[in-house]
Amino acid sequence: MRLSPVYSALSITSLLMAGLWYSMKTTTAIAFFDKEAVQGQFIRQLAEIKATEPQVEQSTKRFNTVLNNVLRDAAKQGNLVILRKTDVLAGGVDITDEVRTQLSVAMRKPS
Repeated sequence: MRLSPVYSALSITSLLMAGLWYSMKTTTAIAFFDKEAVQGQFIRQLAEIKATEPQVEQSTKRFNTVLNNVLRDAAKQGNLVILRKTDVLAGGVDITDEVRTQLSVAMRKPS
């Protein structure tokens, strides 16, 4: 009978430790991304190669799809909430360069 309080204390401690571990594991960070800068770079690249209207349409659709996939993957991998840079007043982590690099690699792959 004297062991019951010990088992209760161990159970409560185990639950508290599991809760603490879970809360530390699921911490979500805020990040921001300068979409306008990346889109501007994409538009300049299309202008440099003198892309035709059909090429621009096709490339833009692919760009938007790939960008959404890259952002979704970055959010999932980093446990991030990603906002537009223009919507952030203070704080957060700028992931624009990382997204730009991943986007460049993904756009080079055949669709």
